[in-house]
Amino acid sequence: MPELRYDILSGTYTIVASERAKRPNDFRSAQEGEGVAPKLDPKCPFCPGNENMTPPEISALRDEGAHDGPNWRIRVVPNKFPALLPVRDALEIGIDLTPAENPIVDDSSIYWETPAVGAHEVVIESPKHNGTLGGCSSEENLPSYLTCLTRRYLVLYDQKVP
Repeated sequence: MPELRYDILSGTYTIVASERAKRPNDFRSAQEGEGVAPKLDPKCPFCPGNENMTPPEISALRDEGAHDGPNWRIRVVPNKFPALLPVRDALEIGIDLTPAENPIVDDSSIYWETPAVGAHEVVIESPKHNGTLGGCSSEENLPSYLTCLTRRYLVLYDQKVP
């Protein structure tokens, strides 16, 4: 189970999710690169037309089309390999989601830990396989991307996701 650790020396939080080491694919090394990325990749789960390769979408900005279908500009899906335990799973196994006001730290430890519960989503910022947020002009997806992020933050805040 993922843990949220608070380091009392540095005053920082860290998510420790050892389960993520079991992911089926790792990033390819730079030496294995194929040069210039194509506009669409038939094997990429984040490219239009491959929506069935991802979990059902949570949110999307599209001009036309159906849920979990093509014609989207930005798409949000749950992470298949989340670093955080989803709230519904935490509730099912009986984890108390009440935030600790003053966590108790064992004198022999330099950090305290608690289950890492929350949302871990993937925001697909462009339907172009070779598209990047940095490559967007201010007239393209950047305003839509920021709107999408704002909406997701507000939804998660309203759900009181820890």
